[in-house]
Amino acid sequence: MGEYFNEVTFGNVDTQTFATTDSHLDKKIHPTNSNLSPEAIKKRQFLLMMKGGEAGFRPTTSIKRESSGLNRVYYPQQQIVSYVDSLLSGGNLEINEPCGIAEIIDEMNSRRIAAMEDGNYILAKQIKECMERVRRQYRLKSRDSLYEDVVKKMKMKYNSAIDDYEKAKADHKDKQYSLEEKQSAEMNTIKERHKAEIQQIEEIWNSPEKVRQFTHRSMYSLQQKAIERFLLMSENYEAADNQKKINAQLEKKEVMIQQEKMKNKFESEIKKLIDTQENEMRILKEQHDIEKALQQKEENNDLDTKRKRVEILEQELKDEAEFDKFIAKTYRCTSDRVLPPTVSIMGGRDLPPLSKGRSIPVSNERLLQIKNSPVATPLELPPLTFKANNRMRASH
Repeated sequence: MGEYFNEVTFGNVDTQTFATTDSHLDKKIHPTNSNLSPEAIKKRQFLLMMKGGEAGFRPTTSIKRESSGLNRVYYPQQQIVSYVDSLLSGGNLEINEPCGIAEIIDEMNSRRIAAMEDGNYILAKQIKECMERVRRQYRLKSRDSLYEDVVKKMKMKYNSAIDDYEKAKADHKDKQYSLEEKQSAEMNTIKERHKAEIQQIEEIWNSPEKVRQFTHRSMYSLQQKAIERFLLMSENYEAADNQKKINAQLEKKEVMIQQEKMKNKFESEIKKLIDTQENEMRILKEQHDIEKALQQKEENNDLDTKRKRVEILEQELKDEAEFDKFIAKTYRCTSDRVLPPTVSIMGGRDLPPLSKGRSIPVSNERLLQIKNSPVATPLELPPLTFKANNRMRASH
């Protein structure tokens, strides 16, 4: 190594090794065990023995999950031993707390190692199977709990979507009622104004000032009246009486003409006013129709969006409610396989390792003793004994 690497020291920084040549750069330089405690060295040796090679951690995935914030719950050792005895006797798992289950599995592993050391391989197998059963039960419960949570959340989202849809329908109904009230008030206002305008013009045309415009006599009528007066003053009574009759007929005719003229003038103004009012009504109705159309469009768009959301969530709820589809989507496998929660697309936590400060009954030295014990030892033969036969007696 000195041929390829030199040691460089920077002040108070620990000695580090750097490559000084361009060859052998692919070699991995491992820190020495000189600074490790005996317990850490034993642990490293144990990992090397169990893995059959360099100790290391499980490769991490590329998905970053948030810290679970797990609050560790410690169980008395006697309680853990009692749980293990019950499980090995065929009992059921009484707890579902991950840290407690991890301690139970650690106690089982200690007993498995002891059984291996004592040569009781069947018992070690049974303990191993019980450990796997406990892990499987925990993962099954975790999977079922995740399924229930997902379905529950999906139902909450579905019910919330239905509530939003129903609330939107009620809100739009209120808006429609408010719009109808507003338009009705506007229509009543304009109708009252039109009625007042017609009443006003009728009063104007019935006033003396307006009527006086049509009461003037024609020049011919005035001349005939003057002739009647002249004849009367001339004491030509018969001619004055005839002229009076002629003037009466003429006046009657002029009255009819002037009355017809006033009527036509009045009807013309009334018609003009009514045309203006009808045009205003038409514009107001068109405006109301536009407002209704815009509100209906807004209502349709809003309700269609919320209805589609309800339909989508309803289909998703049906898919999530089918357990096999849920497993295929979440774990990317069939329901007969039980995988750790950590491999699900939603993330999760598997059984946690115990803290370094926890007293664990597992002994690494005992595993090392099993590993370092000789594979084959000399056979222990009983003392050699034999009886003399007849030939040997004859020779003596």
